Amino acid sequence: MMIAFSSSKGRMAAVTAACLAMCLAAGCGGGSSGANGTGGSASGGSTGSGGNASGGSGGNASSGDAGSVSGTGGTTTGDGGGSDTGVPAGMACPAKAAFTLGIHIVINLSWDGSLGAAAGSGDFHLWTLATMTANGPALTGNIQVCGNTLPPLPLAALIGGGTVQLEISQTAWDVPSAPKFPTSGMLADWTTGAAITTTPTIALVGLTLPDPAAAWPASYTMVNAVDVDQDGNPGITATPKTGAGFVQTPVVLPLLGVGARADKLYLASRTGVALSGTLTSCTEQAGNATVTFFDSHVVGCHVNAGAACTADQINFVDTNRTAYTKMTGTFTSRILADTATCADARGL
Repeated sequence: MMIAFSSSKGRMAAVTAACLAMCLAAGCGGGSSGANGTGGSASGGSTGSGGNASGGSGGNASSGDAGSVSGTGGTTTGDGGGSDTGVPAGMACPAKAAFTLGIHIVINLSWDGSLGAAAGSGDFHLWTLATMTANGPALTGNIQVCGNTLPPLPLAALIGGGTVQLEISQTAWDVPSAPKFPTSGMLADWTTGAAITTTPTIALVGLTLPDPAAAWPASYTMVNAVDVDQDGNPGITATPKTGAGFVQTPVVLPLLGVGARADKLYLASRTGVALSGTLTSCTEQAGNATVTFFDSHVVGCHVNAGAACTADQINFVDTNRTAYTKMTGTFTSRILADTATCADARGL
């Protein structure tokens, strides 16, 4: 999700802030591929969240150089054919009027360097669960974000070193009130090698927008946050990983690592993704994921061994999200049992 600085309190503060660019809320933001927003994630987004099955979180939003993905990555398909498991193209499959799909999207993110962190890249993983209905070649249904993981961000020694990586508990995605998002697409026919596509699916995690595709709010204060994981805090709660070189997120300008840090961040995210691939077997699909939105905000936080973050501390973290500059993705998916849950989707 993020970090990119914009302090303006004098030259020294500006330099120090620049050092922190890309160094605070790693994985908390980014920019929209389709809309060049100032934030970014899945499922938010986020965050993100943000993100989602045919779109977004983000995911893990919505949401790369997928290791086991057909099409342009991982396991490869032939020219419109089956996968490297030996399934031939054109093999007839049982047609389904309705089915449940587990989807794993991998988005490769890149970010620019600064005095606070080196330029780098890493994979954002997004898992979603889709319930689909087929009416001829037309597909319609709903998608639920089931989880995401963000790439780690190494910090410079100037601000204390270490690596920032945010984690969202799996239980946060499994609450009965977890939001679902409409999706649609096309399946050419029920044969291996047949094309399957989805329109951009937009997943909002931890917030509401009258128009999901509208301009992303410029500030966290403009976000209509909702407690999606029902823990009493706005947005969805992420915890900075600690131990083995991982450090918590600074909420003030640190000097050689000294300064207050957050042990919880509350995120809101928008992830939009469109899928385009083929049936690699009668139950599996794979191909490319096109990112249309990858936005987020930090809408709150909690100081380690302290209280809730002040407005200034929230603003500090939110305005220093990582700004991602390149987002390419791939996906793999599989037809699951009709009783499948998010836990099954995360197993892909």
